Amino acid sequence: MLKSTGDFNGSFLDKAVLQFCFMDLIQEELNSIVKLWNNHRIRPSSNPNQPYGRPFLMYHCPGMFGCQDYLCRTSEAQVNLCLEESFQKGNVTCDETVFELCTIIMSDHNMMPAKTADDAALLYQFLRREILNERHQD
Repeated sequence: MLKSTGDFNGSFLDKAVLQFCFMDLIQEELNSIVKLWNNHRIRPSSNPNQPYGRPFLMYHCPGMFGCQDYLCRTSEAQVNLCLEESFQKGNVTCDETVFELCTIIMSDHNMMPAKTADDAALLYQFLRREILNERHQD
């Protein structure tokens, strides 16, 4: 829809603003799917070698299902390094400059992050228009 209305042309700015507006909604949906998948039951099959049960339990307790644990152990130092790098990047889901700019514009207009895909599309159109207008005013 955004492309057909001329509101998306695939530029760096368009992609970054799109990520800013939609990434949290996409992440929430993915988290919901993961939770649903991990807690559903895999039914027994005619293949006697195929384990069955809840994926969450099968992953964390493979011995209960006659399976081997293939988890690769990681040192605490490696985990801390990943956490540090993640913390340094913050929760930025797009280009940091575009993130800051979008945050400033939203603050100036007393706007909140989108809660629905339709709201995210409207927010995207608004932010894109504001950023492009800023460029033309200079």
